[in-house]
Amino acid sequence: MKKLIVSSLLSALMFLMPFNMTAFAEDSKMTPSVATAYTMECTSEGVVSVTDTNGVCSPFSITSTISGYTQQTITGDPAGVVVYPTVASGAGGMGVTIECSSDWNGAMAMDLTDSNGNVNVREVRVVSNGTSTLSDMYHDSPECVILTFRRIPPGVSVFVKVWIYG
Repeated sequence: MKKLIVSSLLSALMFLMPFNMTAFAEDSKMTPSVATAYTMECTSEGVVSVTDTNGVCSPFSITSTISGYTQQTITGDPAGVVVYPTVASGAGGMGVTIECSSDWNGAMAMDLTDSNGNVNVREVRVVSNGTSTLSDMYHDSPECVILTFRRIPPGVSVFVKVWIYG
């Protein structure tokens, strides 16, 4: 019975809401905004130019770049690898390639975060012998990119090479 009363009241309220709107004098002073169309030229490097309908190029740059590499042997659970980019500017897309080799044939779980607090992936599967490629990730010029590996058995070591790019 309670549910029926509550649902009836809500229905009545929803029906009456449009009739309860009021207009103010200030509303009539509003001017409509004029939309501007822009053309963006995109390449594999990202957005390279932005022009308006008159062909005028915007004075700002919205491209980004990131590049870095590291390699090391990891052991333990968890184990971390930190990549310090040699170049990082702007904000945009990023890819990562992880190449692993080990006497152990298995899979690890990996998280990828950066020094700016961006969490790009959690619990992604990375094989202990092979190459994994991740794409469509985001960077905003971090000081470092952190890869945390878990589920490495005790006494096992994995040689890891990591490239970041974008």
